[in-house]
Amino acid sequence: MISRLSAVAVVVSGFVGVAAYADDDWNGLYAGIHPGNGSLAHLSIVPAGAGTYEFLVSTERLSLCGGGPGWAAGTLAPSGRALEVQEETVSCADSPEATTPPGFRLTFTADDDILLIEPLTGDSASFHFHRISDD
Repeated sequence: MISRLSAVAVVVSGFVGVAAYADDDWNGLYAGIHPGNGSLAHLSIVPAGAGTYEFLVSTERLSLCGGGPGWAAGTLAPSGRALEVQEETVSCADSPEATTPPGFRLTFTADDDILLIEPLTGDSASFHFHRISDD
């Protein structure tokens, strides 16, 4: 009887381990609310090969676009337990030019479904993105 219970425990723990996200499982769609202006932002991260990722951030109020709607796209690469921007292009819906982006770093919080986004330079606010899909 004890060996049956042990076998069941091993099988159940295996399923629980598979369901948890690994630290390097960045892929997914995330959403966050900017604490400074209250705008909703979406972040998509997909693998680009060779350990890098492509990202797209869109928001209704992007400070780099004078507070109007815009998006940023580019590549991310691992840096320790974080991802950092390698290349980034900002596009604004209401104007042809955008301010040069400061770059950013992404790290998981204690929960692997919540990312902290922090600027690499400048005084932009840090805030959290919550994973809404891992597809």
